[in-house]
Amino acid sequence: MRSAKVAFLAAIAFAAEALGHGYVYRITADNTVYPGYDLYIDPYYSPKLPRIAYGVGSTGPIFDLTSPNIACNTPHSPIPSAIAEVRASSTVTFHWTRWLYSHKGPISAWMAPYDGTTNKVNVNQLKFFKIGEEAVDSKANIKPGNYVVRHEVTSNGTVTPASVTFPGGYKKDEPGFKYDIFNTTVPPLPYPFVGPAVYVPSSSFPPLTPKERVVVSPTGQGEAADKTYLDYQEKVLTAQSATTESFDAAGG
Repeated sequence: MRSAKVAFLAAIAFAAEALGHGYVYRITADNTVYPGYDLYIDPYYSPKLPRIAYGVGSTGPIFDLTSPNIACNTPHSPIPSAIAEVRASSTVTFHWTRWLYSHKGPISAWMAPYDGTTNKVNVNQLKFFKIGEEAVDSKANIKPGNYVVRHEVTSNGTVTPASVTFPGGYKKDEPGFKYDIFNTTVPPLPYPFVGPAVYVPSSSFPPLTPKERVVVSPTGQGEAADKTYLDYQEKVLTAQSATTESFDAAGG
């Protein structure tokens, strides 16, 4: 079974009027828990903390489908300096911060192969294929290699799924961008997802033996530094939840 590498981008697709204010603060990949890029903590560390996720400077959506930032928001830096190893057909879960209840929209996850190192990757030239939503499986018969997940794969597969680039993966006239979930004359489900269909393997694969759970240090600087980081992150997440609850209660 050959190995491959995965760097992570959070990918989110919104209807044209939707708003979202969240980010991925943690990623569980094949039962290993990695810190995501926390834009309220990580920018203040020097030297930069090792992450498997690209950095992000905004929690807001990108409305312009022709913008280069549609690939992975802005400024998608710093670049990942660590790699996650994920066995084919294992599960990858993206842990998002809490959003306002009224800020609804679908979440999609994508993969794209790349060669070389992440600091040489141009995200607007990557060939993305959709793999699912929220907790997603890395498809078992995909060709081994380096991948950027737009939300190290090991595989014996040979498949390279049909793919798209961003910008270009979405079309402005797709029904999903005009779907009004607040219009009571239109049922909220099923939502017509935008972009290409989710890649589905042509064959099934036997279940994997679960790996022992591993938690990666968020700082790499010892238990005391990790506790300081995680304690502050918990305060940030708690404050965000309280603010969200206040807005939700007010109908926000």
